[in-house]
Amino acid sequence: MHTGLLVLVTVVWGSTFVVIKDTVSSVNPFFIVFTRCLLAALPIFLLQTFKNPDSLFSKMVMIRGGILGILLAATHITQTIGLQYTSTGHSAFITGSAVVFVPMILLLVFRKRLNLSDILSMCIILTGLFLLTYDVETRINIGDLITLITAVSCALHLVISGRFVKKTDAAGIIAWQFAIAGLASFLGFLASGPSGISLTVKSVGAIIYLGLLGTLFCYFIMVWVQQYVSSMLVVIIFSLEPVFASIFGFLILGETLNGSEFVGAVLVLVGVLLYQLYRNQ
Repeated sequence: MHTGLLVLVTVVWGSTFVVIKDTVSSVNPFFIVFTRCLLAALPIFLLQTFKNPDSLFSKMVMIRGGILGILLAATHITQTIGLQYTSTGHSAFITGSAVVFVPMILLLVFRKRLNLSDILSMCIILTGLFLLTYDVETRINIGDLITLITAVSCALHLVISGRFVKKTDAAGIIAWQFAIAGLASFLGFLASGPSGISLTVKSVGAIIYLGLLGTLFCYFIMVWVQQYVSSMLVVIIFSLEPVFASIFGFLILGETLNGSEFVGAVLVLVGVLLYQLYRNQ
């Protein structure tokens, strides 16, 4: 069940690269992140206010939710800004490199060592991600460097949320992470000069999709499920994101995979299945 929910999250996130890339061309990136976080925060904040206000306004819940909110804002903002300057392929590959940063953080900070099957799975997945997404004809650019921050902040968010959720009310910290991420994005929006809000029916629909599905649903599941599974399993499953992005590209845009991209997709699947196989032994 938990693995299935993570795969579903990955499917949704796989669809967001094209949505963000299309929307950021006409809408301020800070505004996109602010509105998607606001849409995610409101329903869960209202629910928790009536259901469990003592937990929601606990000092520890607010602090931990705030930390996750800052990391979430950093993840969304840098990815959205990065997509203004780099290709979706570069963005997908660099974001997917969180599969390496997570075990590095677990090792350096929490002294959690990896076994041989973990390392082998990661190497296969990273190779697959490169073949599937990376456009070697596009030079490394400022967008790639900005997106590297995305990968690090995403990895930190994943590891820290996995620690927090085992000690703190999950719904409470999720509500505060959305609220603080929205506030940080709004401040960034004001600092950048409120411009570039050319909203259309299409862009409003995109923001609603990013807010309710790409943020509320996906990040709720990502944090909640770590009460039961490891951060490593989460990031390994999330490495499937570019595979689903390619599938959506084929179904919606008519894009096709060349030989190396197809091999890359297969390698990602093999790496995920290998990790699952050894995990269940």
